[in-house]
Amino acid sequence: MLPGEVSAYLERLEQDQIPPLMLQLDATLKLLEVRGEPSRMGLPPLVAGADVSDVLPMLSGLESAPDSFLGCVDPGTGHAVNVRLFRSGDDQLYAVLTSAEAQRRQIEQLQQRANETRLLNQQQQKLLDQLIATRTELDLRRREAEEAVRVKAQFLASISHEFRTPLTSVIGYAEWLASAMGEDDPARRQARAIISAGRHMVTLVDNILEQARIENAEATVHEDTVDLRQLAEDLSAIMAPLAADKELAFAAFVDPPDVQPVVLDEMRVRQILINLLGNAVKFTEEGFVYLTLAWQDGQLHAEVSDSGPGIAEADRARIFTAFERLEGAHKRAGAGLGLHITLELVKLLGGSLGLDSQPGEGSRFLIRLPAPVAAAPEPDAAGGGGGRLLVAEDDPDIVQLMQLFLERAGYELEFVGNGRDAVTRIAAGSIDLAILDLNMPILDGLSAIKQIRDGGYSGPAIALTGATLDEDRIRAIEAGFDGFVAKPVRMPELIGLLRDLIK
Repeated sequence: MLPGEVSAYLERLEQDQIPPLMLQLDATLKLLEVRGEPSRMGLPPLVAGADVSDVLPMLSGLESAPDSFLGCVDPGTGHAVNVRLFRSGDDQLYAVLTSAEAQRRQIEQLQQRANETRLLNQQQQKLLDQLIATRTELDLRRREAEEAVRVKAQFLASISHEFRTPLTSVIGYAEWLASAMGEDDPARRQARAIISAGRHMVTLVDNILEQARIENAEATVHEDTVDLRQLAEDLSAIMAPLAADKELAFAAFVDPPDVQPVVLDEMRVRQILINLLGNAVKFTEEGFVYLTLAWQDGQLHAEVSDSGPGIAEADRARIFTAFERLEGAHKRAGAGLGLHITLELVKLLGGSLGLDSQPGEGSRFLIRLPAPVAAAPEPDAAGGGGGRLLVAEDDPDIVQLMQLFLERAGYELEFVGNGRDAVTRIAAGSIDLAILDLNMPILDGLSAIKQIRDGGYSGPAIALTGATLDEDRIRAIEAGFDGFVAKPVRMPELIGLLRDLIK
């Protein structure tokens, strides 16, 4: 049985794949046992009892030497060997020979592996540094993008507000003039053209805002009670003058004619149909543009058809891409957002949008939207307009416009120009409903309604604003308002809301 240190050394050599030659010798260098192949070391065959000092002269004089190592010695065979000597307690000597060349190659291999490992570690560290730098850069770009989106949304909301306030006056006064003219008055058509142009501007602003909402995943659906006949009339009032200017036939149909009111997001349905009708009028040079609103089995089937140039199959996907415009379309007004926004809004409302078109044969856009029948409205106990209203508005044009419409509807009006005066007046009592513009000097509408509610006023209040984002609506309701009206104000809708709130 071999001593422990000899066995351990042999095991290490085996693990390193270095073949050893182990010689067990007595005190006179007589061979007791051989393990391994002497020929690997360039030695002749060795037999037990032989004196190895003849073939391994370097061992002479080392019979009583302690454990030692002889590196790269030549026993006279032309083969360099390494010799490791182990002294045993029973005066025996164990000589373990290995090829110096094999160990040199092993050391070189180990050195090569160490170098490769070091290079791999360096490359790994370099990649890790690049990954950290890339992640840091991406995080910076993400924050910059988020800030850009926030600034863009804030800018668009501000632009929307700045547009909507004067458009309230433009559209409102045009509606007042149109209502005061006879059906045969030539100026009535010009007034309707002003109304159409103003509402078209609102649609353009809404498209840009809607694009921002969709990009930020902030768009939500509102449920409104919609009269499809009234919707068709409103759309005709907007689009018919535009079609007439190009000598196009325009018609809107409702099927069945006596369809009951349905539940839809009215603002977005209007936006969808105005986008499609506007495109149809824009690109049709002669012939017709038709709108059909059909209700069946809880669904609205809307169709916009025209006799325009048609759309090639290869171009159908492109027209629904934001800011994408077909050849020749750059000569027409618009930002290239209409159809993209239309498709996104249809998806938002849980519907589908189809297109049937061939070049030279016109186009048919087919929309399917969920539209359940609306619940029957409760009887209006008030029967009509009536009550004392406080209107807090700092724009004199809108003040005069409200006075024209609301007094004719039967309401008594008081006006103040800022939120602080509104708080003071309501505290004095005898106000049935308050209409507060959110953007007023001295004290804004949100702050004013909070003070009004804290002062004990429990009557209805309506927020009036040029902001149309969903969070603006939510913020107004949470502050204490009962209703929310976006500019440009549609006076029939405002009057309808007043009658709902004043019972």
